[in-house]
Amino acid sequence: QAFTAVNNCRQAGFDNISIDLIYGLPGETLETVRNDLSQALSLRSEHLSAYCLTYEEGTPLYALQQNHQVDEVDEDTGVSFFALVMDTLAGAGYEHYEISNFCRPGKHSRHNSAYWEGGAYMGCGASAHSYNGASREWNAPSLTSYLSGMKTGERKYEAELLDTDTRYNELIITSIRTRRGLPLQKLKADFGDEYLTYCIGMARKYIKSGKLERSADYLRLTREGIFLSDGIMSDLFRVNG
Repeated sequence: QAFTAVNNCRQAGFDNISIDLIYGLPGETLETVRNDLSQALSLRSEHLSAYCLTYEEGTPLYALQQNHQVDEVDEDTGVSFFALVMDTLAGAGYEHYEISNFCRPGKHSRHNSAYWEGGAYMGCGASAHSYNGASREWNAPSLTSYLSGMKTGERKYEAELLDTDTRYNELIITSIRTRRGLPLQKLKADFGDEYLTYCIGMARKYIKSGKLERSADYLRLTREGIFLSDGIMSDLFRVNG
């Protein structure tokens, strides 16, 4: 079905196609991941996203795991899978521009990049989210409620005003995950010397161990740091109170 879908898109005239690849399936090996990558590359897509399988509570897969009918891959195996993904796609000419995203030169996702760069956006429709840099809003999840509000002119939504620590933490989590990294001048301009000093201080041990690097005005993950990105970002956070 995936091959058919991509071929249909090509025949319809689309010249910028993205595909998703999930690795870490139960029973998967390096050889099966290598085979999946070979098939994915044969599609010659301009963009590819690669994600490790997660077991979400409430799903049939999660129930199978809880009943010991399937096993989640261990951390070391997951790292070896992702290392293979990175090396294979780099060898095929893809740029690794965000932790889970790869593209042909000039074909990065403009939509997702707006999120990673902290840009404002407007969401239209039930459950859609909007963001303006200082607050976040989300429309009513119920389509009936959303349409009712549209008809009466009383928009049904909730809003959250983001405090300084939350905005700082969101800058960390959205920018560190990109190849460019965290823009330190932006951090200073938006949050002041206190937050910049805090961030550099918390990052120092990772710079020393080779998991982060500071280049010009950016702080970015090294290859080794990519595998530990969640923990690194968490350590750079500021916690309210």
